[in-house]
Amino acid sequence: LTAVATAAGSLNPTLAAGSVGDPAGNTTASTAAPASVVYYLPHYASCELWFRADSLSLADGANVNTWDDQCPLGLDVAFFGSAPTYVASATNSQPAVRFSGGSMASTGNSTMTGSPAWTLFAVAKINATTDANAAFLWLGDNVVNGQSLLFGINNNDFKFMMGYYDGGRLTPDVQAGYTQITHIREAGAFSQVEYDTFLNGTSYGTDPARLHFAVNLQPGKVRLGEGANGRKIYGDLLEIILVNGIQMGNTNRTLIENYLLNKYGL
Repeated sequence: LTAVATAAGSLNPTLAAGSVGDPAGNTTASTAAPASVVYYLPHYASCELWFRADSLSLADGANVNTWDDQCPLGLDVAFFGSAPTYVASATNSQPAVRFSGGSMASTGNSTMTGSPAWTLFAVAKINATTDANAAFLWLGDNVVNGQSLLFGINNNDFKFMMGYYDGGRLTPDVQAGYTQITHIREAGAFSQVEYDTFLNGTSYGTDPARLHFAVNLQPGKVRLGEGANGRKIYGDLLEIILVNGIQMGNTNRTLIENYLLNKYGL
């Protein structure tokens, strides 16, 4: 990845052809041509999921019945129960998917199993208090300690958190903003976990925490707008990226952050 200045002077991530291998040792991300992160991530073998509200073509206020995953796995989601709605201009004239008790789920299963390292980027906003552990993202079907992963809120408040099911909170409670980037290291059986959290591109803290149980993620559906046991989130989701098996370094993290920060005017 290399950073280049655009005509407008903003910083965007690009991929020099053939120069960047997948840090997880899978495949070269892309050898076609230098391209923006919008082209790069779908060609990145460790891209687990990527949902962008600006990939949808809907009228303001329309129901979001389906939402296509931009990563190769194609973990597309469809609504169940009630559908979220499309907001044409939520932040910096960019659209969002607004969850107000609605939720979506994939038919296919995620590939994250065991205790992988991972990096998550999310552009989201909490609009109302809701159930404790309500989630923008819930990965996995099992309501068993350490077998599913979630990004949402820890308590009935306006603070983001990231963790494993039931007691494995890995990040500090971050005051509601728009972008949270979380790095997880050593997510093993009852291990000490080192996490990095960034809010709007600024470090919010690096701190060790001990898990309450062994992490053993199981393949399961991707759910958006709902956590375990039907706990619904009330908020806007503009973009979410999950990379499997990568403890992304500061250089690549900064490049993708810059893409998000510039896009959403944060």
